[in-house]
Amino acid sequence: MAAISPIFPPELEREIFEVAVHSNKNKRFVNFMLVARRVHDWIASDIYCIASQLPQNSFPPRKWGALTTSVEYFGPFVKHLIIGGPSWDHDSLAEFFEACHTVADLALWTHIPIRELRPVLERLSLKRLSANLTGLDFEDLTNSIFASITHLDITRFDRGPHIGWPQWRAFTHLTFLTHLAINEPMDDSDEIIQNLLRGCQRLRILLIIEVRDPWDLKDVPFGDPRLVFMKIQRYVCEDWVEGAKGNEDIWRCAEEISRAKHYGFSIDPGADIPREPIGDLYLRALKCLRGQESLHDAISVSEIFPNGPPPNTLHIVVCDSEILAMGPLLSFHKKLHENVGTRFGSLIPNYSPSDIIGSVAKVNEVFGGINPRIYLGRPSGAPAAIFNWALATLQHRLDHLEEVQVAPQDIGCAAKYLNVAIEFYDDERVRENAIKESIDVALGEEGSWNTQLNWADGIKPRCGWWHKGFLTTLLELKNTVGLAGNPILQAVIGYGKIISQTKYKEFRDFCNFPVVLIGVAENRIDIAIAVCLGDIHVTNLLTLDLTAGFLASDSIVRLARVFRALSSCRKDLALYYNQVAQKTIPRLSSLFPNPTLINPSVVIPGLTYKRFLSRVGQPTSGLVDLNAATALYIATMDGTDKEVVVKFTGRYNETAHRILAIAGLAPELHFCQPVIGGLYMVVMDRVDGKSLCELQANEIPIPSIVALHVHQALALLHAQDLVFGDLQLNNILYDASKDQTHIVDFDWPGKHKVSRYPATLNSDKPWHDDVLPYGIMDKAHDLWLLKRLDKHLLQDFCSFILPRACCRYDTTYYSN
Repeated sequence: MAAISPIFPPELEREIFEVAVHSNKNKRFVNFMLVARRVHDWIASDIYCIASQLPQNSFPPRKWGALTTSVEYFGPFVKHLIIGGPSWDHDSLAEFFEACHTVADLALWTHIPIRELRPVLERLSLKRLSANLTGLDFEDLTNSIFASITHLDITRFDRGPHIGWPQWRAFTHLTFLTHLAINEPMDDSDEIIQNLLRGCQRLRILLIIEVRDPWDLKDVPFGDPRLVFMKIQRYVCEDWVEGAKGNEDIWRCAEEISRAKHYGFSIDPGADIPREPIGDLYLRALKCLRGQESLHDAISVSEIFPNGPPPNTLHIVVCDSEILAMGPLLSFHKKLHENVGTRFGSLIPNYSPSDIIGSVAKVNEVFGGINPRIYLGRPSGAPAAIFNWALATLQHRLDHLEEVQVAPQDIGCAAKYLNVAIEFYDDERVRENAIKESIDVALGEEGSWNTQLNWADGIKPRCGWWHKGFLTTLLELKNTVGLAGNPILQAVIGYGKIISQTKYKEFRDFCNFPVVLIGVAENRIDIAIAVCLGDIHVTNLLTLDLTAGFLASDSIVRLARVFRALSSCRKDLALYYNQVAQKTIPRLSSLFPNPTLINPSVVIPGLTYKRFLSRVGQPTSGLVDLNAATALYIATMDGTDKEVVVKFTGRYNETAHRILAIAGLAPELHFCQPVIGGLYMVVMDRVDGKSLCELQANEIPIPSIVALHVHQALALLHAQDLVFGDLQLNNILYDASKDQTHIVDFDWPGKHKVSRYPATLNSDKPWHDDVLPYGIMDKAHDLWLLKRLDKHLLQDFCSFILPRACCRYDTTYYSN
């Protein structure tokens, strides 16, 4: 009898069998393995992926039904191996490792020194290792065994008066090392920990495990989020197995602690707060909120805060559905207005711009930190051009200077500026006098040079161009590049000082204060644009290094075009500020994008923005930080009350989205176009439903139909040679009211074996081994992610369809 071809796509066929194995708790998997060769290999690679060879915990057993389980048989399928105990000798270990040649995650807990196993271990491509490293020298620790290690758990290392940082220094040469655990105290612990944190370039976690002896640490940087102290809470073998399964283990727990430290949380989970006495519970609750204690028993809020929360503290609001229904947008706008006012009031510290620029510490204070108020590429922030048409027009002109038309007088002005800019001057004032006339002519209006602004903390910008009291262009100057600070940074600080003053308070609901910033130093000109959305977002547009000699003509023509673009932008901003002065711009609309399309023949659909969305797609009650890869908003399209989601992102695959939208597996797509600022603007239906992440977090069962929809979606994309790339639980929504699944987030999809993943891909997430930042995309990567989806997705489906599926295969063992 001829074999009957499968009726399902191979990836779906494989998923059905693997879920069937798990849903039957391994009782009948041997029978499934006898169906066909491919089924055998699928199940074997899953069943034998994790192997344990410990005295009290040996897996797999020697006999499983009709299958023998010698290491020669199951070894090639093993990816995670834990092995230990006194019964192993050198030869038996070497033989075992020869068979398990695909192991990438190894826990080696034997008495055999790892140096003696070096020849056989060098043949493995280890990513994770837990082992006793005593006796290894610098050469041993930097050889090929450790070349690809990302997670290293040192169960023991040499100790003694002769052992110090020189021996530990080898770990700083492990170029892929991101996670390092140390299980026992070291001599010179303080020095070694500090040097490891400084020297391991990719280190994300330095885990100090307190097992037996206490650590005597005094001078280590306890505030460093990478440094985590933990105690083993369960049997270490169990912890390792859970990690191999992709579940929570000590590494994942350490990452959560590190993340909490990064955001300023410090919680002692062992502390309890008694409910009595009630008299000082208020103070103890505040300590709890600051992370000094943990409050366990829930009691009446009024008992803890009888007079309401004090100023500048966390507000706890309790309300019912009736209150929530009373004008939510009105309440939202009020909060937004208050939020904007608060942020404007704390934009710039009480230092002068020159004081800030001249001090590294002050620059770090203003532009750095966990919650920066100024986004200048460090961190990134949003492109300023998507919030103002005049700034977008300037960016487009500077990006396409060959399209800017100039007249002979423009060329003459640029030539004059070049001749004086390339000269050397004794100080800034002499340079200023030399260039100011050319600058004023170039911008088409005389600027206000060195005018002290007593109403703005007495600052004295080098030059400002104003319209109806609003700043349109600000220039700062340094005599020499690199000396006395960066002129653009100083211009940003001066801009922040100006717009945060009370004289502009009445305009904050109508204006995002767009401005052009110019930095001049020697023969260099830097041009940036900025807006203020409560935080300042700056975009650097152009750095122009002027040269004479061979390239003088090109420099003059290019500079003339730049000057023409700046002059036009100043006039465009004057038109904008005419509207601001009359307050004809819709209130609070300036906090939302107002993008300009690259293709002027396309029309953006009429939108009324309503709310901000968080990174996970949830409505927020205030401003959101725009320091992410995407920005999300809720809006309504003109002429309808239907809500849509407006998304701005650096890349987007319209084709992939439309394929699934037509099939009802993605929200309807209304608009997708590139805008000036380097982003795509995407408008799609806002669909009801919760992500699979939310369902799992709330312990809500995931219907089996979701699995079928996800497989259909991937099949449709793969049929068009498209790879989705980011098949994570948070990108799959389920609407229980319609029993419908939607795939969202089409930022990544691309052509199979042609397109590339983003260079910013987070390598800490679970990916196929071949997935790399800026790596080539492959359908196999989608299938690997599909396998990682919660196995419960297919349990109901599998129990229904598996008997029918099995009937359609040739039942001869290893027939195909």
